[in-house]
Amino acid sequence: MAAAVAEMIVGLIPRVRQILFSPKTEWEVIGGEATASAKIWTGYILPLAALSSIAGLIGGLVFGNPLDSVMGSQLGAALGIKFGVRFYLQTAIMGFVGSLVGCALVSWLVGVLAPTFGATAPGNTGLKIAAYSYTAAWVAGLFGIVPMLSVLGLLGLYSIYLLFLGLKALTGVPEGKAIPYTASIFVAALVVMLVVGALSSRMM
Repeated sequence: MAAAVAEMIVGLIPRVRQILFSPKTEWEVIGGEATASAKIWTGYILPLAALSSIAGLIGGLVFGNPLDSVMGSQLGAALGIKFGVRFYLQTAIMGFVGSLVGCALVSWLVGVLAPTFGATAPGNTGLKIAAYSYTAAWVAGLFGIVPMLSVLGLLGLYSIYLLFLGLKALTGVPEGKAIPYTASIFVAALVVMLVVGALSSRMM
């Protein structure tokens, strides 16, 4: 079992490396692939989302919250938060589920908004764009394994640029409409995710 998981993770490295460091070229490759949606979910989205969340969980359990260690228990009391196993586990679960919801949402938005911007998103084009543009955010989440480096999670904003390139490469959106198309998807997804996150926090 462990060997199979390790093999799957290693198998992700080439695509992750290419989409991060040679995105324009890699989007062209992705555009020519006939990968089934189920394989994208099980072979790419789920493992990367899980690794990102697990990294944050391990970082929290091993190192604790860096702000709490500096400011003492007063921070948790002021925020109404008790930093402990339950808190870090809930945070990891919410992060994992949020990634899946986010991918599904972006995938849907790509298709729904395509006609508005003179683009087309046939088949699972939206899912491809969502899955591979999320790569930077998931990789950035790996820095959560060392909370002191969690600020590097801002590198996840690179996902917006990957989304922009993916839309241009896979949907045929006109040059002048690529930025508004990207912005519309990002803003719409952000608003929905903030609402979902707030509701989830209250429930948990």
